[in-house]
Amino acid sequence: MLSSVLAAITCIAIPVSDPLEISAQMKPDQAPVEVGTYVTATSFRSRNFSNVNQLLVFGAAGVPTPVLVTLPPGGIVQYDFAPQALDGVMLEVVSLRGGVMTTSGEHVLALPAGSVDQSLWTVPAASGLVTWQQLGCEVTLLPPQGSFLPAGLASTGSGTEAATAPPMPPIAVPRSTLSPWVQSKITPM
Repeated sequence: MLSSVLAAITCIAIPVSDPLEISAQMKPDQAPVEVGTYVTATSFRSRNFSNVNQLLVFGAAGVPTPVLVTLPPGGIVQYDFAPQALDGVMLEVVSLRGGVMTTSGEHVLALPAGSVDQSLWTVPAASGLVTWQQLGCEVTLLPPQGSFLPAGLASTGSGTEAATAPPMPPIAVPRSTLSPWVQSKITPM
């Protein structure tokens, strides 16, 4: 409970100029975030925090072939576009680790009504990748809406599995806004 309160206070008190500067922080006994994605009305940015290639799969209704973008370890991709260009666009994160392919499933990229931005945090879980959606300081588990991949090719996190999804939502805490003394006390994940 105390950690949730501290996370909320931190989120509100520290302005975030670069939401993908560092990975969202998970509880020490949980898998770390693999991919962070930040979306505004006119920009998309995704960063790979893991040590394996990640595949970003973009698609939309009526578009027969999805667009595939490889995101190398530590890599960042960024796109700028006209407002409303993301209407109908879906994103799926696919990971191949230890010969096992996992996927986050498809997620809508367009901003929810009334939001100026959102962050999506993709985290490994027992049955696949799960995605957390962060709107301001509010973080919720985001269930997938299907998959671009053929059935049975990869395991997908359901977004509803409480036992395998992290119990504490990730919170982005930009290191650059913290004092050097506080930065020295934080153990990198």
